[in-house]
Amino acid sequence: MSPTKIKIPAPTTSHSDVEKRKELRIPLRVLRVKAAMEGDVFFGYARNLSPTGMFIQTPNPKEPGQEVHVRFTLPPKDEEISCRAKIVWARNYLGKNKEEPGMGLTFVDLSVNEAEIIRHFVTKEV
Repeated sequence: MSPTKIKIPAPTTSHSDVEKRKELRIPLRVLRVKAAMEGDVFFGYARNLSPTGMFIQTPNPKEPGQEVHVRFTLPPKDEEISCRAKIVWARNYLGKNKEEPGMGLTFVDLSVNEAEIIRHFVTKEV
């Protein structure tokens, strides 16, 4: 599974959302993410990423508090990241709402090596 390399605009972020973040978060080209929860597999697109979490754009977000297993690869070496993540917040599709539907995840059991891979990717892309 390799990411699609299409430039997309950064998601809109309110000032209060930025203040809550502990890590630098970068907007991404489309990064396909595979997630599984209780046997249910679904795909979404990560719109931003940090060493502690990500935003996945999806029209059918899961409920906050639930845990999912996520897998994605980071260019240029296609290094695979695989871990559990907790859904912190979700935003449903609301028609003409300007905010994208999706969910914010925080990584639960990311290995030190995987966190460093993400940190290197994030700082290199800024």
